[in-house]
Amino acid sequence: MVTSIHEWLHKPAKSQRIRELKAAARAHFSVFVKEQPVDDLNFMKQIEDRRGGPKFTHGVWSFRPRFEPQHRFFGVFARPDWFIILNKQLRANLDSDARWHSSLDKTLQIWATMFPGLPVYTGTQLKHYVTNNASHQDVRWY
Repeated sequence: MVTSIHEWLHKPAKSQRIRELKAAARAHFSVFVKEQPVDDLNFMKQIEDRRGGPKFTHGVWSFRPRFEPQHRFFGVFARPDWFIILNKQLRANLDSDARWHSSLDKTLQIWATMFPGLPVYTGTQLKHYVTNNASHQDVRWY
């Protein structure tokens, strides 16, 4: 993950609620890191681009910890099983297609800045992204 998100996750918080949120997010990410079972509907989800054209060819995903206040952590796969978190947003702020698209675009911009000329890894099936421990549940794609 990018430094700013890592620092946010580990910086002490004043309120108990935010401390619990950060702990829940770290626990959520550890499930993926430890190769425990995940799915592409509740645990993580491909972001849908509704501006026309292919909806899922950009390669941007969100990790979805379910602790209040909910956040979405956006990123891309650098290769199978290697997810890089690049951007985060409060779920409540993602109240329109335009805001989802803005987060999608920001994620791709951060990637392009960090890795100029290197394309985002993409696939057409969940097993192209997560090779061993994922179940496909999102009916929006394939």
